[in-house]
Amino acid sequence: MLPVMLGCTRNAAPPAPAPVASAKPEAQQEAPQARTLRRAPDVAAEDRQGKSHKLSELAGRPVLLHFWASWCPPCIEELPQFLQMAREFQGKELGFMVVSLDKTWGEADKIFPASAVPPNVLSLLDEAQKSPDALGSYQFPETYLIDRDGQIVEKWVGAQDWQGEGTRKKIAQAMGAARSGK
Repeated sequence: MLPVMLGCTRNAAPPAPAPVASAKPEAQQEAPQARTLRRAPDVAAEDRQGKSHKLSELAGRPVLLHFWASWCPPCIEELPQFLQMAREFQGKELGFMVVSLDKTWGEADKIFPASAVPPNVLSLLDEAQKSPDALGSYQFPETYLIDRDGQIVEKWVGAQDWQGEGTRKKIAQAMGAARSGK
C-alpha cells in the first residue's frame, strides 16, 4: 500500500481550479447524475519517435490520463503500481495515456524506459507542459478518469493506491457505463 503523499508542484502559481466532479468526500457526494462534468480538452503530446498523439485518439472508451515527472518523488513511487494496474487491464476497453512532464525523454527514461511501457499504454512527453495547463493541473502526479464521451468523471491529485477498492470501483463504474452505453 502506498503511503498518502502530497504531490509535487511546478514553480508557477497554481491556475484557478478546474470544475470537475464533486470535491465532497465520497460519503457526501450526490448521485452520479447530479455531478457536474466537463469535457476533457483534447490534449496532445509526443511519443518517443516525435509523433504527436491526442487524447481524442482514445475516444469511445474510458481513459486514464496520468501526468508524472522524474523530478517528482511521489510520481516515482506511484508509477510502478499504476503500470501494474495498466497491465491488469490489458485487452480491456480502458485506455491509458501517461504523460511525462520532463524536459527530455532522457530524463523520463531514467524512471520509465520504453522497455517498461505495457503495450496498452500510450507513453508521451510534454516538455512544454501544455497538457496539464489545459486541464488546470499543477500538482503531480495527477490522474483524470475520462468517460467514453470525453467527460472528466474523476480527478485524483497526488499518489494513489491503484490497487485500492475505492479507486478500482470508480474505474469499474466508468467501464460499466461504457459497456451499457450510459
